[in-house]
Amino acid sequence: MSKSEFLDYILELLSGQEAISAKAMFGGYGIYKYSQIFALIIQDELYFKVDDSNREYFINEGSEPFSYERNGKQCYMSYYNAPPAIYDNPELLNSLVEGSYQISLKAAVSSSN
Repeated sequence: MSKSEFLDYILELLSGQEAISAKAMFGGYGIYKYSQIFALIIQDELYFKVDDSNREYFINEGSEPFSYERNGKQCYMSYYNAPPAIYDNPELLNSLVEGSYQISLKAAVSSSN
């Protein structure tokens, strides 16, 4: 599946959500709700924003954090790959979208203070 095919697929899955958009970034895409980033698509993999309120769920589902190498060190971001169940479960998908969106909003408020 090409980058744009996977992006189109994810955007179709999210079509029931309000104000979803995508922007190209770092060789992938940022997924936004009302201009607030809450997810990433990197190499045909969807990652959701996490914090202490939902990280354990993702870990229990076998998800892993997005990471990249920089100056010989592995760097981890606060985004975990989506559990496979979201692709067949719109309620779960919507719940994870809303949770990650709220986490992103909270992080934006705390970083502006």
